[in-house]
Amino acid sequence: MDFSSIVGWTGTALIVIAYFLVSTKKVEATSKAYQLMNVAGAIGLGVSAFTQASWPNFGLQVIWFVIGLYSLFKIFATGKTPA
Repeated sequence: MDFSSIVGWTGTALIVIAYFLVSTKKVEATSKAYQLMNVAGAIGLGVSAFTQASWPNFGLQVIWFVIGLYSLFKIFATGKTPA
């Protein structure tokens, strides 16, 4: 397994764990932990998608990353969770 695949699988694990935690109400969708896992997961999957030229997947990860980054910005800058 190459480095890109390891990074991609790590990103996959982070996103799935984040989803599981929200679905089981262990974390809130507006929590820092959830948003950080999604951002890190999007980076991992984005790296893998880019190196494999999987452009639709890469585009999705860019969008996922931007949404998570926006949410984190709102949490850290205003002290409020995004609406």
